Amino acid sequence: MQNSLYDMIITRIYAFNRIRVSQGQTAQRRGREYSAFVIKTQGCTVYRMQRTKYVSDPGHVVFLPRGASYSWECLEEGECLMIEFDCENCPDSILSAPIKSCMELTAIFSRLENLMLFRPQGYLPKCMTGLYETISRIAENEQTDYRFSSKKERIRPSIEYMEQHFSDGGIDIQRLACLSGISVVYFRKIFTEVYGMPPVRYLNMIKIEKAKGLLISDYSTIEAVAESVGYGSVYHFCKMFKQVTGISPGKYAASKDMSVHR
Repeated sequence: MQNSLYDMIITRIYAFNRIRVSQGQTAQRRGREYSAFVIKTQGCTVYRMQRTKYVSDPGHVVFLPRGASYSWECLEEGECLMIEFDCENCPDSILSAPIKSCMELTAIFSRLENLMLFRPQGYLPKCMTGLYETISRIAENEQTDYRFSSKKERIRPSIEYMEQHFSDGGIDIQRLACLSGISVVYFRKIFTEVYGMPPVRYLNMIKIEKAKGLLISDYSTIEAVAESVGYGSVYHFCKMFKQVTGISPGKYAASKDMSVHR
């Protein structure tokens, strides 16, 4: 990614949006009004600008510059998160940056989304800081080299197990290391290098992301959501949820209704 991305000076933040895009959906955009970061949590979308293709998926963050004209096509259904903002020293072309995991950026987005929604005192500086943190995380991810690919393959059995069984209460680090055929110490070391966070933190972030969807669905109680995503203690669930998102599960569940009347 061009260095000019990291020279940007953010002047205003307009919105944090969650968008569900269906497979086969396409669109043309001319003269984009604001700059934006696109973080794809699921699925795959391809942007095209001046015959160049840019991939947006859970392994790539896309930057869309103010004033850009482009087209996009959704190849695989999924959710994308968009941060709309104005800036100085803005790159003039679309950029696609590889990332080790979208989970950490998703957690930052959720925190900023809630700040913008509830607007506590001092929320604007906090949002600005969070956007710069996002840019910093992207820069850190760009330092990834080919060695991480082989290391990620080494622990792939453990990752697949975590993502398929995250709601099971019995997942522990020793079992995960055993699935990849390596020691606990080495597993933890490789995992942190590849994903930028310890395994336990990654697992909790998966659970919280799932819980967020359940909280605005037909689940009747926070207890039911906590149990569904694998927390044996409601207190522990509420503590982890607030740590990741910045608000309690109850406030998050109410935010859908609040946003309708705001």
